[in-house]
Amino acid sequence: MLAAVLLISFCAFLTVPLLYAVILEPCAKDASPIQSSTDDVIFYTGTPGKYAEGFVISYTHSVNKGRVKDFYRIVKDGTGYVLELHKTQFLSYGAGIPEPEYDESFTITDDYIEISGMKRKMKSLVMAVGVIAEHSIEIGNSNYELKKYFNVQERITISAEKISVLKYIAVLIAQRIISM
Repeated sequence: MLAAVLLISFCAFLTVPLLYAVILEPCAKDASPIQSSTDDVIFYTGTPGKYAEGFVISYTHSVNKGRVKDFYRIVKDGTGYVLELHKTQFLSYGAGIPEPEYDESFTITDDYIEISGMKRKMKSLVMAVGVIAEHSIEIGNSNYELKKYFNVQERITISAEKISVLKYIAVLIAQRIISM
């Protein structure tokens, strides 16, 4: 009887969301998860706050051909986590580059133009892995090209959430986890 209780407790433990992670996964046009030729990629951290600085999505702009860097933080919002775009850097304006709003700061240096003080929150970020854009994600001191993990032109969603040990193990077995 004790063994059965321990086994049930252990199985239940495996399904409880305990680990903090940034998750990149294939999605449909409406951002719902889909089955894909690729699996989820998880950038894992076992302690909240390790991503206090968040991550950076960088890409080559389709119009002005300059490199753009969008800086995201992971912030607690109610009972879950959301992504907050807090800064963007780019070389010159082109279609889709934002203008500063409200109390955001606008800075021009010799190397880039920057809009900071942004507090644009979103549950997830949906994007397509670009053919020419060379999308990458920077976490900590490491840079990862997204085309190495997903098919070019594949639509993905990026989110921050707690995951279960079971999901961590499944993604680890599939060799789609990157520990930080």
